[in-house]
Amino acid sequence: MFVKAIRFSVLFLALILAGELRAYEKPSYGPGQVVIGNEKLKEADFKDIKIDEKLGAKLDLEKIILRDEQGAEHPLNFWFRGKPMVLAMIYFKCPGLCGMLMNGTVGALKRINFDIGSEYDVIFVSINPEEGPELARDKKENYLKDYMSREKSLASVSAGWHFLTGTDENVRAVGQTLGFGYRKDEASGEYAHSAGFFVLTPDGVLSRVHFGVEFEPRDVHLSILEAGRGEVGTIVDKLLLYCFRYNPDSKGYAFAAMNLVRVGGLVTLFGFGLYMAMFWFRQRRINKERKNEV
Repeated sequence: MFVKAIRFSVLFLALILAGELRAYEKPSYGPGQVVIGNEKLKEADFKDIKIDEKLGAKLDLEKIILRDEQGAEHPLNFWFRGKPMVLAMIYFKCPGLCGMLMNGTVGALKRINFDIGSEYDVIFVSINPEEGPELARDKKENYLKDYMSREKSLASVSAGWHFLTGTDENVRAVGQTLGFGYRKDEASGEYAHSAGFFVLTPDGVLSRVHFGVEFEPRDVHLSILEAGRGEVGTIVDKLLLYCFRYNPDSKGYAFAAMNLVRVGGLVTLFGFGLYMAMFWFRQRRINKERKNEV
């Protein structure tokens, strides 16, 4: 009986983790690329135009002012609503990498178990100060259509997802804090920049950076869960995060073997406790029946 209880508990844990992992198929993705328009450049030519991973850096949510899709100006803390934040720096008329980055980001967000506006929020910030609210509205409308499904609330998603513009000074303050380098090429009018997006805590602290234009949904899910500091996700999500740890070399999450062993030990202990409780109640019932027979 005890062995069966243990086997059942371990099998139950394995099925839970397998179910979570099976929901995500791992696409291939590479490190951030330095580009200008749709032309890839050698990183040596633009050493300051890259993503410098500044984990722990904090945005000044009160001093940085940006514009929403209606043209209203607000400090950044207006959009930080006590949830983790996914933030990407792009520009809307970018002829190359920005579209790939936005599509890759949204594609990954569509495949995780969290919803924009519910468990986390998203802001796309234009690095081109000449772009305004009208263009931002058009982009938001298009991406909302791509993201939405019957299960999602349009009002909730729209309230949690914003396409922002601003002055060069304010936008550069965001980029400099997060380590996102970019530069305008005066000859072409395009911007040289890197590819990737950022995950921040509810108070604006940089928690994780995802490099490239294609992203593993499992890593995105775990980084949002991690940035939520225990306030986001189910018990299963928290168990999954406990069994994974961020690997700075691979820029992704990998199994934490010892944590998995600890979870297995707890499951075994739970199974043993369950068995002892069942055994005690069974023996008590038997003893009671024997007394009644006498």
